Amino acid sequence: MTHGPSYGRQSETHDAQFLRQRLGANSKRLSAQSEISDRLKLISTFVLIGLGLYLALTQFSPWDVPTTLRHLAASGGCDIARVVHLAPARRGEPGYWSYLDPRHKGIACAV
Repeated sequence: MTHGPSYGRQSETHDAQFLRQRLGANSKRLSAQSEISDRLKLISTFVLIGLGLYLALTQFSPWDVPTTLRHLAASGGCDIARVVHLAPARRGEPGYWSYLDPRHKGIACAV
């Protein structure tokens, strides 16, 4: 009779170990799937932002893409505007930003 209850406890312990192993394996698999899902979300977010920027640069700017990028860089100040060859700039031209025209004469970064 002593063999019955001890065998039952061993079987329960074996079952518990088996369940812990299966739970651990499933947990690792779900964690890996979640990590892949998070990476895909991050990549798709960057793709959408890039697409939005591309559309904004090509559809809404009066200038070509390189000039628009130089215009955006010139917003950093007159020194940068000079480096990208957009200073001095008249109102309506690439490189003109109103805050770079302190005298409000229509010429930004005037020397």
